[in-house]
Parts: sequence; structure tokens; C-alpha cells
Amino acid sequence: MLNPGDILQGKYRIIKALGGNGMGRVYQAEHTMLKTTVAIKELIDQFSTPQERQAGIDLFLKEAQRLAALDHPMVVKVSDFFIERNNYYLVMEYVEGQTLESILNTSSGGLPEALVVDWAINICNVLEYLHTLSPPVIFRDLKPSNIMLTQMGRLKLIDFGIAREFKAGATKDTKPLGTPGYAPPEQHGTGQTDARSDIYSLGATLHQLLTKRDPADSLFMFPTLRSIKPTVSETMENIVAKCLQRDQAQRYQTIAEVRDALRLCRFCSNCNRLNIIPKEQVSKWNFCIYCGHKL
Repeated sequence: MLNPGDILQGKYRIIKALGGNGMGRVYQAEHTMLKTTVAIKELIDQFSTPQERQAGIDLFLKEAQRLAALDHPMVVKVSDFFIERNNYYLVMEYVEGQTLESILNTSSGGLPEALVVDWAINICNVLEYLHTLSPPVIFRDLKPSNIMLTQMGRLKLIDFGIAREFKAGATKDTKPLGTPGYAPPEQHGTGQTDARSDIYSLGATLHQLLTKRDPADSLFMFPTLRSIKPTVSETMENIVAKCLQRDQAQRYQTIAEVRDALRLCRFCSNCNRLNIIPKEQVSKWNFCIYCGHKL
């Protein structure tokens, strides 16, 4: 573990530990020559066998390569990768803000639907970018703790450790990875993950943001939104329920379909009422049907 003041590569001074997951620990650091703040992810060497260690290194290297190839405002940018004292490090854009998990933890009974809808549409945008790459990139670990809200009010995906490129023709993933509660059945070894797997994880994330119910409490079992929070619109309840279908064929088939459905749920910031907009008029509907305020 690194300590404040430690220097890496003769130029990165560690400021403090920010947290991490089972595979990587993240630090805030300063580039001493450029006087800029960066985030440094360190591979945690807690592997029980040489085979496990090599698999962990391979996954870490793939994350570095994958992030370096991506170019989207909601994806953290990579600036450096190096090995020092047999440890592996990834230097990334430093994102100042809060995870959606930490924001949710301060709420009482979930977050407002209008806010969640706005976030969800933005998440759909970045997932569409990933899914339409060649080959497509499946995030595979979408959850509130992996989404940051910056101080500028923008969202960023922050952990690509288990993202994978979709391989057409495969029937099953090599390894079951993901976070219980957010990962769909096929990600637990029953089939191959694809774009619809991220759609399931989005559904689990939205369900939790709206209700504050932990999806890990009962795997693959989600009470209807309105049975927990009656103020949620029926439209939103139906969207989340379709995302959470166990059968991939019963979910939305593309993230663009999810986004189109969410765009029908437009809230007025003036009267906070939901405008259910006919699909064919979504692009033209600019004013609240209740108070006339611009949407």
C-alpha cells in the first residue's frame, strides 16, 4: 500500500488513498512537473496462486488498453501505465465528485424520479457508445458505486476492470464476473453477456436509486417499484421491469430502446409533474402540459 508523500516514476506524488475494489486500490496523486491532479490505480497483489496473479495482471492490462482506446466525455481518460517494484499502475483522469451510491446513502427512501430519469438517459448515451464500438464493449459492472457525479454535474463511469469485448458466436462467458444483485443470470455462468446484460444492470441500478433497496438482498428478485415507492410513475415502473427480465430476449434489445422509452418520461422542473409524451412527438414536445413551463 502506498502512503502520502510516496513518489512513483519520479513524478507522481501520492496525496491520499481514495478507495478501491477487490482488484485495485485508487489514489489521488499530483504530477509534480505539470502540477496537475491525477488518479492512480494500483493492482493489489493478493492472489493465492501464480495462475491467479497472472490472470489479475492480464485483466489489469486489458483495462488499461481498453480505457486508452475509448474517447467519450463520460469515460475516464488514461494518461500513463507503468510497472514499478513489480507493481502495476494505471494513471487516469482525476474525477472530483461523489458516486451515485454515496449520494443515495444520504437520501431517505430513494432519489427523485425526475433526477433518476435524467441520469438514466445520460448513462444510456455512454453505454450506446460502448455497445456500438467494433467490437462492442460490454461494461458488465454497472452499479451506483461505479458511476461518479462530478462537481460540474456530469456523470462518469469509473471502473472498467471487468468490461469485455463481445465475441459473436460464443455461447458462454469464460468466467462469471460482476456484482451480485446487479449482474444478470447469464453473467453468473449460464450464458454469454452482451449489450442486454448491461441493460439488466441498468435496470437494477435504477431500481435501487429510486427505492434504496439493495438488489443483493434477493438475487434476481425485484419487487415492483410502485409496491415500494407509490409515487414512481407507472411508465418508469414498466421500463425498469422490462430491463430486469431474466430472459435476455424479453428485455429491451438495445440501449437505444431504453433511452427512447425514458425520453417519454419528461418532468417539469417548475411543477415537478410527469409529462407522458407520445413517442412520435418526443422531439417536438418542449412545454409542460400542466403549467406551460419549458421542459
